[in-house]
Amino acid sequence: MREHFAAHDFSGIGAFREGIAKVCGCFDVRAAEGGTDSASPAFQASTALRQSNGLELAYVAVAGASVLRSGQAFRTDHLDHFVLTIQNRGSARMRQLEGDVVMRPGDMFLMDAARPSHFNFEQGFSEQLSVHLPREDLIRRIPGLPGGGIAIRREDSIAIAMQAVLNRLCESREEAATPLQEALFALFGSYMHDLARGSADHGVQGEGLFGEALRLIRQNFRDPDFSAGTLCALLGVAPRQLQRAFARHGDSPREQILAIRLDAARRRLMAEPQRTVADIAYEQGFGDLSHFYRAYRRRFGHAPGAASHH
Repeated sequence: MREHFAAHDFSGIGAFREGIAKVCGCFDVRAAEGGTDSASPAFQASTALRQSNGLELAYVAVAGASVLRSGQAFRTDHLDHFVLTIQNRGSARMRQLEGDVVMRPGDMFLMDAARPSHFNFEQGFSEQLSVHLPREDLIRRIPGLPGGGIAIRREDSIAIAMQAVLNRLCESREEAATPLQEALFALFGSYMHDLARGSADHGVQGEGLFGEALRLIRQNFRDPDFSAGTLCALLGVAPRQLQRAFARHGDSPREQILAIRLDAARRRLMAEPQRTVADIAYEQGFGDLSHFYRAYRRRFGHAPGAASHH
């Protein structure tokens, strides 16, 4: 995820306090137990902010600190938006109002920037992506929206779908951002509607079909025989119905299977540079090595053998 941002690294908590204010607003940053502002051996942090067709995307990676936002902070920076955060790596404890959850990779948390909150990153490295959602726009789309502190667990098919859209939003060019933003709002609205009804079961209809399809792709992509046709059979839906579900998010089943295989291969190439490209490609579901090379270069802009240098 970091590769999509021009991130700034911080070695001291005081500098990070100033850095996060530029990205996420005013927060009180405290060192983990045993550390100080100037010397905390467990501390590391990076931040970045980018615009995507008017929507702010914030990247924050932290270890060895806790971050608090008070009512005084709101009175200082006057930020009036919601923040939808997805845990990308590591874990963190997120608290606001009645919400108190330990985030795992893929979990999401909705925070209201106008209310106090407390985020703990003291137990290890945490990498998160946040989307700043304008209050007026979100409330207009989702009437009766609660005031933050809402956790969306990674097992929920809607969370899986939202994560895919957020990843695409990070990778997208400016002109492709608008339909992805609309898809994100639609998915979040669907989740909040079901939450208000007391239903967490999205099934395989509407937006839930997209999320369930993504779950099955992640579960089966290493099988070289797994295809869009296999996916339709597992879901019990017609190819056209599945195609429509993906098209609403500017995607297709075939392209999503390919993207997940490529991303998995890239992670393995970076983590295990001693292994051959062919071994990793075949392990991640590619049956044709020349196709893998072409698709990898098209997606990442360099050959697979150069992955460890990027």
